[in-house]
Amino acid sequence: MEWNPAVNPLRNRVGGKEVCPHGHLVWKWVSQPQFKHGMLAGDYMLAINILLSGNNYRKISLLFDFMKLGMVDRSSFYRIQDAYCVHTIEEFWTEKRNEVIAQVQSKGPVVVLGTMVRCPAPVTVTGEHEWALGACQHGQLPEDRDKAWLKKGSEAHSRLTELVLDARWLKNVHKFLNFR
Repeated sequence: MEWNPAVNPLRNRVGGKEVCPHGHLVWKWVSQPQFKHGMLAGDYMLAINILLSGNNYRKISLLFDFMKLGMVDRSSFYRIQDAYCVHTIEEFWTEKRNEVIAQVQSKGPVVVLGTMVRCPAPVTVTGEHEWALGACQHGQLPEDRDKAWLKKGSEAHSRLTELVLDARWLKNVHKFLNFR
């Protein structure tokens, strides 16, 4: 029997196999497993870890290029992130956030920050917390607030309104809110 290993770099994995002189496969090895539908386990883990580390695809891809290593391609990275990561991480984050809020609320009144973009209109930054179709859910705010409200119609308020109501931003904002 002749040993003729073939090592083929396949994106970000390496494999080898031995075939006998009659063409039968003797053994086959690859550096990372493959899931049922063809996704490489390393691609999956890399996509998740880039997201959880707070890094971004571009930076990690550049690092891998410098090291002459294969890397999950950009479209696969975002497909993995959308399909498996974002929703699961958001659920976990929301659960933990609610636990922390409940613990802190047991000690007294609490103002929860970071939810303004979920309001249907950017009116809360002007000091208005009720509008025609709803109201904020943060409860009574302290009267001795040390930060000024934005003036309704000011340039800052107008730009914030444009950003918060931008259709493209609204479509993708859920991907960025919880991972900074």
